Amino acid sequence: MAGTCPARINEQTKAALQQSDLVISKGFANYETLSGRGKNTYFLFLCKCALYVEIFDVPLYTGMVLRGA
Repeated sequence: MAGTCPARINEQTKAALQQSDLVISKGFANYETLSGRGKNTYFLFLCKCALYVEIFDVPLYTGMVLRGA
């Protein structure tokens, strides 16, 4: 499975995510699995998919830095 799926990670990693004040996440799969979880998370990825190029209104292969919550 691509990304960090909280339901499938080990307890040590879950604890680290829950206790963190800031999470820096690399890669679009992590954006898909970790966004909207209420953490102070910054996502870094390339917009390589036509759907997300349209959603974010950026050129293909644009580097993105997004703050999630």
